[in-house]
Amino acid sequence: MRNKGNLINYLGYLFGILSLIIIILSLTCIIRDRPVSRIRKCPFRMWAQVDWEETLRKPSTGWTRIEGEEIIGEPYKNLEVKNISGDIDITGWKEDYFLIKYVKSGPTKEWVEELRVQVDTTENVISVKRLPELKSLIQRGSVSFDIFIPDTVKTISANSVSGHIILNQMPAGITQNLKTVSGRIKTDNSGNLQVSSISGSTSFRFSGSTLNVSTISGSIKGEMSNLKSGGSLELSSVSGSIHINADETLNSDISLKSVSGSISCDFPVTISVKKRNLLEGKIGEGFIPMNIKTTSGSIKIRKL
Repeated sequence: MRNKGNLINYLGYLFGILSLIIIILSLTCIIRDRPVSRIRKCPFRMWAQVDWEETLRKPSTGWTRIEGEEIIGEPYKNLEVKNISGDIDITGWKEDYFLIKYVKSGPTKEWVEELRVQVDTTENVISVKRLPELKSLIQRGSVSFDIFIPDTVKTISANSVSGHIILNQMPAGITQNLKTVSGRIKTDNSGNLQVSSISGSTSFRFSGSTLNVSTISGSIKGEMSNLKSGGSLELSSVSGSIHINADETLNSDISLKSVSGSISCDFPVTISVKKRNLLEGKIGEGFIPMNIKTTSGSIKIRKL
């Protein structure tokens, strides 16, 4: 029995070494800076079918760029933007029309020409979309948007798989729904706000009634002022700190929880529960429930 056990152990070591050798050889074939035709010399031919440079999306000066723009003169109230790879920048201005500028880029002219920007208008909505939509893990090129909006806009929805979403000079009171898988999200002025990110930091200024911000890996920083009753404030991060600055009118039922991190609040709190990683209580009259939680990171509420 002992010899049998030793044999099993030796076989385990042998399979482990062989697996490590296979992984090293495979990675060597992938990361070599060679054309695909030369990569096929690698004994692991399956890797040759993947364009790893494009997968990693490392633009260089040799990439092809095509710029375009579109003007919409009607006073639409709702804007929707959907992207896959590339930033979305939305800026408020004093003009009475929409200006949609975009840059398509990619490693070859053929790939860039395959990309299209589709702008649709319905009764009250402008929809801006990059085509073709996501069909595989390998995306040929990217599209970056730079959109200027008039003060007629009441709602903005922006969604990108890989890219930042930045909103600047926003008119007051715009409801915003911002989502990205990988990228930073920032809005300098919002009404009701919903933010979702897997990997990336979030920063905002908020003066609505309903706030929902969540991220898996990234910090959350925000300012709150002139909050309206009847809503709720929900902020959560798995790996990242959450720091909020609020004006003196803050009236909230708070629940602050950090599994691994400090908790602090500058406002006077009528405490109902206080532990090392949990603080519950009431600020002022407690009109708006505020729930803040993070697994790894600090929670701070400061006065503006």
